[in-house]
Amino acid sequence: MEQIYSEINKKCIHCSSGQVCIVQIRKNTSTSREIYLCKSCNRRFTPDNGFNRFRHPPIVIKTALRLNNKGLSLSQIAYQLNSSFRVKVSRKTILDWKKRFLTKESEKII
Repeated sequence: MEQIYSEINKKCIHCSSGQVCIVQIRKNTSTSREIYLCKSCNRRFTPDNGFNRFRHPPIVIKTALRLNNKGLSLSQIAYQLNSSFRVKVSRKTILDWKKRFLTKESEKII
């Protein structure tokens, strides 16, 4: 396995050490993520960006939430995402994203 060592300003999620380097770049269907190696505790980790374990890329989720705040229905949002990103998203999925990411205060602001 080829190692990409470049010093970065991240901290280890296990020991909070600053001696961290990028070891590998993992790619899946929606995104690519860096896998880091801590030189102090010798453990690998991927930092949380708020969208871990989601099937769809963050841009699709953010677009769905913006369209929801503009007043579109769940069916209209699903149709718009399918036509823009070629992604089939159910109305239930959009509703789950809304419950997870939007609070009552953020709906009033946006």
